[in-house]
Amino acid sequence: MELVGYAILGTLFGTLGHCLFTHLFTHLFIHLLTYWLGAAIVGRPRLHDITAGLCGYDGALVGCACWAFLSSPHKAAVALVLSFASGIVHVACANILNTFELPTFTFAFNIIMICFLLSVSTNHATITSLGSSSTKTYSDDYTVMSINYFVDASIRGVGQFMFVDTTVGGALVIIGIAIASRIGAFAAWTGSSVACITAYYLLQVPDLANVRNGLYGYNSSGCVASLSGSVFFYSNFSNYLCGSLVGGSLAVLILTAFQSILGTLWGLPVLTFPFITTTWIIMMTRSSLFIKLDEPNPDTTEFLTASHHSHHSFEKIKV
Repeated sequence: MELVGYAILGTLFGTLGHCLFTHLFTHLFIHLLTYWLGAAIVGRPRLHDITAGLCGYDGALVGCACWAFLSSPHKAAVALVLSFASGIVHVACANILNTFELPTFTFAFNIIMICFLLSVSTNHATITSLGSSSTKTYSDDYTVMSINYFVDASIRGVGQFMFVDTTVGGALVIIGIAIASRIGAFAAWTGSSVACITAYYLLQVPDLANVRNGLYGYNSSGCVASLSGSVFFYSNFSNYLCGSLVGGSLAVLILTAFQSILGTLWGLPVLTFPFITTTWIIMMTRSSLFIKLDEPNPDTTEFLTASHHSHHSFEKIKV
């Protein structure tokens, strides 16, 4: 329940920061209901984007990350301030990435959290401290591939995107995605499953407990959901196969590379850098396999036509 509270706190103040500096006193009643507690003051986003949650997801992740990584009675205040800042950074990132016709994804969340965690880990910020690393011990068969292992890894990999580290919690996240889009939920689960197989059998990473705990799956889950889950592009068989096999496995490779830099050198988490890096790389290929939802789809075997997810556009945010 505490994690839920931090996610809500981050969403509210992340959205607030997203809107700061413009038309604060215009339609005050609307601001109080939708802008102040769920809207934007910097970027002047459309009301539909606000209600769709596009102005608050960075803040939600910041709130969850503060709950997961920090150890201090002040971490709620830190989450509030960082979530607010993430909304402002999101506006800047969106306008820069618009040049390349790329979505911002969770880039602002990564910038804010890595900067803050690096400051704390090097004692340049002392308002809070990093939480102690887990010393949990596992049974001898915990890292042996089995049906239970695969189920845990594939489901937790989806939940870990929001720092949910239990199988039941991950299943609830998948159900939540399915309420909006069944193909999106299946794509997220597929990406996590591909990551489990890639990490366990292909790369043979040494930390098999973390594979089972979903820490190798959430980046692939986000990547495949973005590419093949009818979020930005139409989803058909060839698109799905490419997004799953290429995107899901490449995200694990890039994740291990980020681990060697952030983890080994500074002891920092990789967050969602592998997800956004992998997805951007594949998007930048401009492959004909990926047709935007706002364009005509010549493929008659599509899984899902343009849906409410089409609001994830590549447009510039007005400041």
